[in-house]
Amino acid sequence: MLPPPHWQGVARLVTVPLRRFRCTRCGATITIHPKGLLPRLAYSLFAIVFAWWSACKPPIGQGRDDPAVYALQGVDRVTPGPERDSRLRARSGVRRWRSLARWAAKIGEWWPGRAVAGTTWRERVASLLTGFAAEAGGADIGRLLARGVASHAGAGAPM
Repeated sequence: MLPPPHWQGVARLVTVPLRRFRCTRCGATITIHPKGLLPRLAYSLFAIVFAWWSACKPPIGQGRDDPAVYALQGVDRVTPGPERDSRLRARSGVRRWRSLARWAAKIGEWWPGRAVAGTTWRERVASLLTGFAAEAGGADIGRLLARGVASHAGAGAPM
């Protein structure tokens, strides 16, 4: 999933071809793919940082509430008709997208060695984005996305 800035304001699910190679000498397999893709996730690092930026309060982000972020990312939209996959429903019967907090728990894994402050996921994400903004020279989304991906790749985190 790529964030709206790349697709005229609408998040889109896109297919990205990956190339896998097997070493004829040792048998190891490597996968080559574009920067910003994370193993075993449907969302790109761009989409994750964008969603966090949308949820963080100004001056670092937009300060949207969770349902607004989910709608912007194209998930948890209410559709007419019966729900096809009951696993997506919470006990209240309303679908929930818990990825924002779940991804925040992976900050240390995705950006090893980067210190973040705070007790809630929003505080930790705001701390992370503030660091990116300081390094990038501004808090606009383009700079934050570029700095977040560059920092992730530079830290040697798996992609």
